[in-house]
Amino acid sequence: MNFLSKIFRYATFGLSLAGMVMMVLVIQQIRGQENKITPPPFAPPLKPFNDTVAATGIIESVDENVSIGTPGPGLIMAVEVKVNQQVREGDALLRLDDRELQAMLLKQRAQVELAQARIEVQKAMVAKSQDMLERVQAVGGKAVSVDEVQQRANDLKVSRAQAAASDAELASALADMKQTEQLIERMVVRAPRSGTILQVNVRAGEYESVNPKSPPIILGNIGAPGAREFHVRADVDEQSAARIRDRNLKHGTASIKGDTKTRFDLTFVRVEPYVIPKVSLTGASTERVDTRVLQVIFSLKHDAAKHPPLYVGQQVDVFIDAAAPDHTP
Repeated sequence: MNFLSKIFRYATFGLSLAGMVMMVLVIQQIRGQENKITPPPFAPPLKPFNDTVAATGIIESVDENVSIGTPGPGLIMAVEVKVNQQVREGDALLRLDDRELQAMLLKQRAQVELAQARIEVQKAMVAKSQDMLERVQAVGGKAVSVDEVQQRANDLKVSRAQAAASDAELASALADMKQTEQLIERMVVRAPRSGTILQVNVRAGEYESVNPKSPPIILGNIGAPGAREFHVRADVDEQSAARIRDRNLKHGTASIKGDTKTRFDLTFVRVEPYVIPKVSLTGASTERVDTRVLQVIFSLKHDAAKHPPLYVGQQVDVFIDAAAPDHTP
């Protein structure tokens, strides 16, 4: 019995010792993994200027992107454009269902024709009343009483008033028809300016609401293929905003994510004098951030033969040359 107790005691001690050894080995392995530094997949960009303000930027079209909307809810009958298509100001982009308005227009055209017919009738009535009045005035004397002459004069006044009312009815009918024609014209969504179709989010047969989740069409001015021009909206942290001076900003550089060797020259356009919460990840106004930024707009010339492709909405690393050319306060 004592022999079995000793065996059990030694076995328990051995298991405890083995557990401690395993624990030490696991801890050493974890520490070895923590101390191992994994290099970044891409080398970070280097500062190109002595006095540099770094910022994150996003590529957009010249004078910003245009989210095309519809005048009201309706069924999409036709989409007249495709992505990357060049359009001019006034070109048709979308056509909404206007069959109800077309039916209303047919009825209003009939009302116009009816009003025109009434005018012709009233003209005849005025001519008749005028003729009757001239006849009784020509007879005169004792053959026609004064009351008869006055009655004919009153009939002429009534006929003329009815003719004026018919003219007003025609004008009203024409106005209603013109209004419907303009409403039908509104069912054709046209380009507010020349540019390139960047995105199409609707198809024929879909119903477009007043407040869609995404705009039906996004239009932007990015120039002709091969020699495009973009704007870069750089978000400068408010802590660095004091270093931004309009008279000092002449240029900067930008590099796209994943390619820090290729740099694009930037030309200063303007500073938007309104500090806003930083929204650069999703572009949504509900994005929760604790940083406010000053936005600086630059122009970027892109040569497809020399540079890698650029796309609207692409994020870039921006370096702004903030060196003062003079010491003027």
